[in-house]
Amino acid sequence: MEQNGTTDALNEVVNEINEISISDKPDTEEPEEDYGICEECGNKNTWNYWCLQCNSKHFQQNFGNWTSGNKDVDEIIQETQSNFTEEFIEIP
Repeated sequence: MEQNGTTDALNEVVNEINEISISDKPDTEEPEEDYGICEECGNKNTWNYWCLQCNSKHFQQNFGNWTSGNKDVDEIIQETQSNFTEEFIEIP
């Protein structure tokens, strides 16, 4: 029963983060910044010294090497890391 409560709470937090990141986007597009080229894959970096594709790949390759001790929490973290599409968002 406690795992379901934990899963529900984590899903609620993920939904709130998604709402914040969507609502904080400006209505007009800003010019794309140049963060250079990823040395590993040759694609454009999506942040300073950070490549979205390579970072996601590294997370996925490391899934078997860690656990929170809670399968539901692990699945939420892995799903979030696999589907991450934006640069880091600082939450105060």
